[in-house]
Amino acid sequence: MGNTDNTWLTTKEVALRLKVEVRTVDHWAYTGYGPDFIKPGRIRRYALADIIAWENRLREEAKRRRRIAQANIRRYIA
Repeated sequence: MGNTDNTWLTTKEVALRLKVEVRTVDHWAYTGYGPDFIKPGRIRRYALADIIAWENRLREEAKRRRRIAQANIRRYIA
């Protein structure tokens, strides 16, 4: 992909990218769970670079949880 530093997405574009409802992205913003955003006026904007970084963090967390679960299963079986 090209330069992501200057690419900004709307809430709807983020929802489409992640294949979730807009209200899910809204909830993430409200609870602080989702990716970082700025709010020029009343509209949220998400930097594509922040979305990608957030996706990568989620992927690493999922891998870590899977490794822990597998280790627990091996310990239980042994």
